[in-house]
Amino acid sequence: MSLPLSYSEESLASYMNLCLGTVASFLGYSAPNGGELGSYAEQVNQVLLECGAESVEQISDRKQARALAEMFAWRKACGSLATHYSFMVEGNRYERNQVFEQAAQALRAAETAALPYLAEYKVDVLAATPAPSNDPLNLG
Repeated sequence: MSLPLSYSEESLASYMNLCLGTVASFLGYSAPNGGELGSYAEQVNQVLLECGAESVEQISDRKQARALAEMFAWRKACGSLATHYSFMVEGNRYERNQVFEQAAQALRAAETAALPYLAEYKVDVLAATPAPSNDPLNLG
């Protein structure tokens, strides 16, 4: 399978569903079908907002679209899985957080990959300032 030359809203939503894999099935998310975005309409909107685009076709950087789509998909999954926690009742311990832990780990990786494309991520380059001439550590 080759990388798409461009994405549509539906194909980007399909990519999100693919990223989540069996977690999407576990959560009962509907896959995109026939022009409908399934459970991913708001996540597609978030990608558009982050890219400053009106439609997915306007996003020229496919790597950016994919990184943001994966991040927003895992954020959705983690939000849905937040109620899956471990608890103890009458001496019986119930472990329900394994899926959430896996999703949270995938979200951390996706957020790291999406960092360069996020508006809040910015690298400040500081100009080098010359050392004072009376600095004993100035060997130049």
